[in-house]
Amino acid sequence: MSQSWINALEDMALRRAGLSLTGLDRKQIEARLSPLARREGYDNAEALSRAALARPEERLAYEVVEALAPGKTRFFGQGFETFREMILPDLVRRSENRPVRIWSAGCATGQEAYSLAMLAAADGVFAAPGRCEIIATDYSESAIDRAQSGRFSRMEVQTGLPVRMLVQHFEQDGEMWRARTHLRRSVDFRTLNLMAELEPLGEFDCIVLRGVVARMPADIAAKTLSRVAARLQPGGWLMLGEGERTPQTFGRLDEAGAPGLYQALDRVPA
Repeated sequence: MSQSWINALEDMALRRAGLSLTGLDRKQIEARLSPLARREGYDNAEALSRAALARPEERLAYEVVEALAPGKTRFFGQGFETFREMILPDLVRRSENRPVRIWSAGCATGQEAYSLAMLAAADGVFAAPGRCEIIATDYSESAIDRAQSGRFSRMEVQTGLPVRMLVQHFEQDGEMWRARTHLRRSVDFRTLNLMAELEPLGEFDCIVLRGVVARMPADIAAKTLSRVAARLQPGGWLMLGEGERTPQTFGRLDEAGAPGLYQALDRVPA
């Protein structure tokens, strides 16, 4: 695959999803696109990319960008102790007057969203139906389909998921493990491009946006952060990855005492 085609692919990925291919070499790009090329009947990744670039508004272009997007996630990754110790007690207080809302943005195959749901369920306040709404979104339709199925390999459930929670919330399904019905029903999975309109989602008490803006160019990352943070309720929490930060001049978000954690003291302008 020539550099000119890689540049054209990156331009398409930036326009459609704010996705930068910086850090990916030619072999990595070909490895991500080759399975899709075989499935769609193309000789190789470059032939696939030529077809997608020739028809950038058709579904093939969407699937190429989807294949290029990283989708790694795990149960109870970095930051979940912060959620348990700092954010969850505040959400419990908020739930005294109304249901609380949590958004897992860029949820990939669902481990993060299910982890949030398990932590919420562990608190008696959120055990009652309707007290906590969790919405999880991702650009990738295939990732959302898999998240909704709730099926994970043995290696995936052994990566970060405590045995007690595995037994409580999952059941064996052949060689896989599947989230039990109560856990699958506790998360509303949706396909969503963060470059699209976000207002229909409503407002949230906590937004988890980990490992997403780090893959975007700085200007697109700043705009995305601004639009996502505008969905926070006053006093709401924004969790970024531990190496991710908001711009210094960013609205009314204040650092909240943990890496990547911010709190909106009042409503954040879009």
